[in-house]
Amino acid sequence: KTVHDHPEMERMLSDIESGEIQGLIFSSLSRLARKKSTLEKISETFKKHQAAMVCLDQGFDTSTHAGELFYSILAAFVEFEGNVISERVVASVPVRAKMGKPLGGQAPYGYRYENKVLVIDETEGPIRALLYTLYREHGRKKKVASVLNERGYRTRNGSPWSDTTVERLLRDPTAKGKKRTNYTKQTTSGGAWQLKPESEWVYQDVPALVDEALFDEVVAKIG
Repeated sequence: KTVHDHPEMERMLSDIESGEIQGLIFSSLSRLARKKSTLEKISETFKKHQAAMVCLDQGFDTSTHAGELFYSILAAFVEFEGNVISERVVASVPVRAKMGKPLGGQAPYGYRYENKVLVIDETEGPIRALLYTLYREHGRKKKVASVLNERGYRTRNGSPWSDTTVERLLRDPTAKGKKRTNYTKQTTSGGAWQLKPESEWVYQDVPALVDEALFDEVVAKIG
């Protein structure tokens, strides 16, 4: 949906402004952008610098008045189509979650996907389980992170452990066999994520790394 900050889009517009290219040939308007305002902005830039836009599938050329009109009409339909697709995707998320299907993204630390099924990772699993044992023993997140680092353990991306990462993983119920899904939403395209109402959360049964009693004890201590 958002292409105005894309490096190749910026390069193309710069080439139009400098006269390096005199027009753009593209397959379909929806492949150029999916927001009417973005398409109009692109069209204005092309028109200002007397550059043409030629669409192969819809068969128009903005170097003509008729082509300009057709472009404006199609831009509205392209945005409508994009919004409909987005609504369908959003609506399918809770359904797929309740069916136990993966919703994309990385597997939680301690797990990996095998044939689209979440299984315990042989390397990360024991380390994540160790988090709970260490926290029950020391009662401090920074101490747990320190012990893990001293033993040479690192996070998935190779970074040292921090108290923030430790707390996030300790609170995640996946470790006790309940993977939480459909619990966040993005406020705007590219915006911040926020929690959905708990009534919309979906839990999927997965292999547990620690027993539920230990999990609940640790989370209660964190507060």
